Amino acid sequence: MSFSLNAPWTNVDVSTLLASVPDTYNSRLVVYKTGLVDIINTEIASTPYDLLHAYFETYQAGNGYAGPAGAADDEHVSDIADKLRKNWPNLQGDAYLDH
Repeated sequence: MSFSLNAPWTNVDVSTLLASVPDTYNSRLVVYKTGLVDIINTEIASTPYDLLHAYFETYQAGNGYAGPAGAADDEHVSDIADKLRKNWPNLQGDAYLDH
């Protein structure tokens, strides 16, 4: 359930993205240079840093940051959305957004 930062989007898109993956594997929210926001399974694929504009910390399986629990956490969703808005299209710092 990826979405583009180049089209209108809301916190609901962030929540829907988080809800689209189970919290049973390690995952990472990434922003591609094209503006596509997605969440990847870091247990089966390496983070493609050379293709990324920005990325968040790895969400460890079972910690509640992805899946239904992460999607239902309004503070978590708002924090992600705020960081995306502040760092697209220009980064405010480096590509790692969880400082």
